[in-house]
Amino acid sequence: MSKIIGITGGIGAGKSIVSKILTIMGHPVYDCDKESKRIVNQNTLIKQQLVNLYGNNIYTNNKLNNAMLAKIIFNNIKERNIVNSIIHPIVINDFNCWCKNNNNKLLFVESAILIQSGLHNLCHNIITVEANVDIRVARTVQRDTATQQQVLQRINAQQQNYNIKPSFTIYNNDDQPILPQIIKMLQTLSVD
Repeated sequence: MSKIIGITGGIGAGKSIVSKILTIMGHPVYDCDKESKRIVNQNTLIKQQLVNLYGNNIYTNNKLNNAMLAKIIFNNIKERNIVNSIIHPIVINDFNCWCKNNNNKLLFVESAILIQSGLHNLCHNIITVEANVDIRVARTVQRDTATQQQVLQRINAQQQNYNIKPSFTIYNNDDQPILPQIIKMLQTLSVD
């Protein structure tokens, strides 16, 4: 049976870098952000529910209008919770299917909202990737061509309940290499 390891952390912390390194090392990683984007554009149930809530303009040329949805959910917790209640169960189901089709000893799932989505309940261990807020903002502004204010709104929207203690924390403040931290984490997981 595979051990499922969750990778989480706020926007711009470096989750994707950690996931890319793990993938290069031969470990399968389910990227919730990437997969949920695929799912919201393909799943007819999600499409129907979002159109019923927000009108036909929520999809443009059969693709989710991300800018419109972002305006709706980033400033409104109630709407964000409604959208999450529509999308999260289907993403979790897709993840479960993905796990069944992978027989590696370690399977990783990357999600900025691992705890909020309930995915942490499927994980044997949780890794958090952390970086200082100013570094996260600078990275995200550069990557997404977003304003500092927009990035700070996303950071606030992603705040998680970290009452669940992570098994590992990888620090990505550009002052220490992350590869040795990942290797140490993998060695510890292999011993468990």
